[in-house]
Amino acid sequence: MNNFLSLETLRRRKVVSRAGQALGRVDDFIVDPEDGAVHYLVLSAGGALGIGDRQFAIPFADAVIDETAERFILPFDHADIANAPGFGRGAMPDFAPAYRKDIDGFYAARRKSES
Repeated sequence: MNNFLSLETLRRRKVVSRAGQALGRVDDFIVDPEDGAVHYLVLSAGGALGIGDRQFAIPFADAVIDETAERFILPFDHADIANAPGFGRGAMPDFAPAYRKDIDGFYAARRKSES
């Protein structure tokens, strides 16, 4: 059994909430060039959430890879994603420290409300 997966293999996979709500698909990954670690997955909502074709950077640590179903599971629901900081397709932000802090803070607050 191969314990490693390429990012290309993971791109375009479905993303669902823990309750099974469809949230969109993985469009890309954000990698730290200094350590090579994947820090965010880019979720493309594609209109699935009624918010147009928006993209959202989701902390990769929150994503569970469900290899059997070939999807990602997130601890967030439609409302969480719809209210998250997002960006338009082709308008990816530069992931400066202030932007990363906003994203991480947003999802940290949602994680606490889940527990």
